[in-house]
Amino acid sequence: MPPRRAVFVSDVPPADWITIPVPALVEPEVFAAVQAQLQENKRHARQARRGALYLLQGLLQCQHCGYAFYGKRLRPRARKGHPRAYAYYRCLGTDAYRFGGEHICQNTQVRTDLLDLTIWRSGRKSVDCWPTRSGSPRNIGAVCSRGRAPNARP
Repeated sequence: MPPRRAVFVSDVPPADWITIPVPALVEPEVFAAVQAQLQENKRHARQARRGALYLLQGLLQCQHCGYAFYGKRLRPRARKGHPRAYAYYRCLGTDAYRFGGEHICQNTQVRTDLLDLTIWRSGRKSVDCWPTRSGSPRNIGAVCSRGRAPNARP
């Protein structure tokens, strides 16, 4: 019976490589700009493999170092008899393990539930004040309680 593959693939040590000169596909300035953008995207990445778990994860930016905030859940250990079931937004710059063992930012963490609620209320207040086509303020609460979009027909 013949082998499934007629080709055998194995690693070759770099000393045995045959190199040939190849012209650049993009200009060095464009390559450098793309690399800088990739680094910036990593700093502000909103989702990891499992997706964004917190409302503002990756959307908040630290005023001290410029890195993004991410959500971090506390372990559900009880402290003084009270279980802690909340999470914090933390600046990436406060994680020493990400930067060779040194903190590059001293910013404090913020509880996710409190900040999310504050932002939600602020945004909701802004949307409620948007005028409709007729010029009167929109009452989102009444529309949402009926379960219809503002311009939906009954």
